[in-house]
Amino acid sequence: METLVGMEDVPATLDFYIYWVPQRGYIASQTMSWIGVPRDATSLWKPDRIEFGIAGSETDEAGFIRFDSLQGVSLYSVVRPASVRSLRPTFDLSWVKIEDASVIAQLWHRPARRVSYIGRGGRSLGEADILLPLPGEAQTLFTRMRAALERKLADPAAHCRAIPDPTPEELMEQAI
Repeated sequence: METLVGMEDVPATLDFYIYWVPQRGYIASQTMSWIGVPRDATSLWKPDRIEFGIAGSETDEAGFIRFDSLQGVSLYSVVRPASVRSLRPTFDLSWVKIEDASVIAQLWHRPARRVSYIGRGGRSLGEADILLPLPGEAQTLFTRMRAALERKLADPAAHCRAIPDPTPEELMEQAI
């Protein structure tokens, strides 16, 4: 969770991220992100973005993702085009990002437990169990983290990291 302090002309918001990693020291392989949450909010709504690293030997940027979950005794699936990029050669992963609000709403209210990445020819390119928390668990984490953030905001000088304004050279470099 992060927020800006000392910016009175900017609305008080925070960003909240949940990362799942296979073990300490590894890159996040699944994430959920909430961006621009009002700082006084006490309840989470659906995330703004959900991302997965899916192991496999190839990436098809025109592929599809399928989310599967059991609803009662039947299988419930959502299939959508993938927004994906390869992380090769550093990692043997395809990084799949979901920002479509309607898909995220379906996943948030009817949580899937498995994601499959399918090439445009219908061939499976990889799959993973979804290990991100369910909505109630995410709410518990948010409540706990928000309380910790408020304690730190009571004395920002002791708990916050100052980020210096960029130099004119850095601004020029960013513009290029």
